[in-house]
Amino acid sequence: MKTTQKGFVIPLLIGIIAILVAGGGAYVYTHKEEATIVSSQPMDESLVSSSSIDMIDYGYAGNDLRQISDITIKSSNAKKNNEIFIETQKYQKRLTKDQSFAMSNKAIDRKVEDIDTSSYSYTRVFGYQFKTPWGEGAESEKTKKSSTMKQIEFSNGKKIILICGKTTPRYEFTHGDPITNDPYPKEDVDQMLKVLGKKADSGFEYFDFLLSISVDDILNSKTLDEALGISKLLTLKSTQDFTRQAYRINLSNVKGFQFGVPSSSSSLKVKIFSNDGSQCDLLANESNNITQVDLDVIWSTFSVITK
Repeated sequence: MKTTQKGFVIPLLIGIIAILVAGGGAYVYTHKEEATIVSSQPMDESLVSSSSIDMIDYGYAGNDLRQISDITIKSSNAKKNNEIFIETQKYQKRLTKDQSFAMSNKAIDRKVEDIDTSSYSYTRVFGYQFKTPWGEGAESEKTKKSSTMKQIEFSNGKKIILICGKTTPRYEFTHGDPITNDPYPKEDVDQMLKVLGKKADSGFEYFDFLLSISVDDILNSKTLDEALGISKLLTLKSTQDFTRQAYRINLSNVKGFQFGVPSSSSSLKVKIFSNDGSQCDLLANESNNITQVDLDVIWSTFSVITK
């Protein structure tokens, strides 16, 4: 996972809100979802009957105070979430058109066409195999020494690039930027991982989540950490190359995403996730004139080579 800017922090100006509810000579102070009753004056224990003690401990007064506390907490969370929502909106408005689209891009399910590929040959590279209508491809001499990137050339002049590896978002978050090796702020990482949960251990589930969230999800967050985590994931999303409509592909052999529909005037960008947990990016520039039918052949035949 690459980023085009360091870190995930956005300049969200969020103050800490302390809410005081005054009533009947006592104060209810709500902080971090805890309620504490503090008497405003020393109390003469001789003036308190056993029946009134029972009422405070077990009766309506105790329930009322808890209800007031719950309402106060929810109101406070909603206000904080709204502040984060507003600041994230302001951040998005400062982005370029492409960055703003990337931040709001949501994946749409797409069906791969059923094509007869029995007459097509397999191309094998990186421990993967796939078919194309162009015959068997050969690895370019330009990428022979690379352990992660291979350029595949075909007899008709078409070229595609495969960039493959096996890692997880959790690993990348906790080990820092893979390009600059700069560590990500721990607080940011913790907040994002809380939102992602187990999705951080699956490349497909991570991108599937990333390509499902929008700024509006901040308002529905249950906690401040969740709101901040979503905001920071959206900031990260804005730095990704999601500048064309995302399509979700879900097959028995692979899952993944393609960005835009390939044509003679556009490049090809595809993320493929195999069942073994590995990931490949498939790229080609517009000069290759790859069609959606060509790409559907690759989608339907891409798999890990088993011995």
